[in-house]
Amino acid sequence: MSAPPVLPPAPRDVPWLLRLALQTRGGLALAGWLVLGFGGAMALVFGSFAEPWSDPFGDGAQANARVVATEATSVRVNSQRVHAVRFEWQSDGAPQHGTSYLEGQPPVIGATLVVRWLPGPPPRACAIGMRAAPLPRWARLTLAIPLVGLGLLVAAKIRGLRHVRLLRDGLPARGVCTAKRATAGKVNGRRVQALTFRFIDARGREHTTEVRTHRVDPLLDEAEELLLYDPVDGRAVLWDALPLRPLPDGGTGFAAPTTAEFAAGLVAPTIAAVALAIGQAIADAG
Repeated sequence: MSAPPVLPPAPRDVPWLLRLALQTRGGLALAGWLVLGFGGAMALVFGSFAEPWSDPFGDGAQANARVVATEATSVRVNSQRVHAVRFEWQSDGAPQHGTSYLEGQPPVIGATLVVRWLPGPPPRACAIGMRAAPLPRWARLTLAIPLVGLGLLVAAKIRGLRHVRLLRDGLPARGVCTAKRATAGKVNGRRVQALTFRFIDARGREHTTEVRTHRVDPLLDEAEELLLYDPVDGRAVLWDALPLRPLPDGGTGFAAPTTAEFAAGLVAPTIAAVALAIGQAIADAG
């Protein structure tokens, strides 16, 4: 347990590196970057293997085609193996080749299919009753996953801006934990707890603030915990709940984070960038 810092009076100087770190670190930002990275990679891969929302062959001309080959792909839909069905048809007297996909048993080689085709170049066709991509169009719903990540990052930024404002203008007080309850969430196998703290502001008014975390020990290691509150609306943040606890610079504000502290905040964005790059590479290869 370390003693809480003695804070200079408000308004305090908050360096831009510290402001940036507070907006990009913490559990909410970490979740946002990971969901954006891995969800975005999933969306890139699934989207590249999924048929489009609208059927481009719906208005195409019909023709008979002959199955020339079938092969099992590595894709499964509803536990069924997806097969590629390769066929040949005639367009303007010239043989053309196409591929369609379906789950389950493919037609035998030499079987006749009815296809809808579009003029090229080159002409394209899709067998009726099959699809033009390995995955059905609902696989494109994975595009919503990175949007969730973006939403989490926006929420983290809003929270970070509030923390910056409280570091700059907030008044210090001491909060006492008055309630503790388990939530339904878990982080790293540990139950997230909702802690309620009560504090008295400079005008003698009583306020409460709630913190949700799976790391409760730093918030309960003292009888009274340091917090900063907004004298206007009473919103507060506990010092030990900040994703980065800055040190006073000995003057009118806080010191900038160290290189190691700032670099630690770049780990999650880097992982997200690598995941997206891998997803794009797989999509391009497909």
